[in-house]
Amino acid sequence: MSDVVRLRQRLQDEYTSMRNGMHEFSAGNARHEFIRKKMQQADRIQDQLMMFIDERQAIEIVCTTYNQVMDKVQG
Repeated sequence: MSDVVRLRQRLQDEYTSMRNGMHEFSAGNARHEFIRKKMQQADRIQDQLMMFIDERQAIEIVCTTYNQVMDKVQG
């Protein structure tokens, strides 16, 4: 598995966890902290992606992955 594919999967996993957590946490501060940590992890993954591809491509992967995961209906 290529490094880019592996990082894209990690990114998808982080966003999926974030999406699921947004529906599970009821306390406002806990929810915000959880989301903040997931977004920080996504930023780190983007930085890692830029070791293998250029910045524009990395941003495109991050945005596309985020939209794909958040558009999925939880079920």
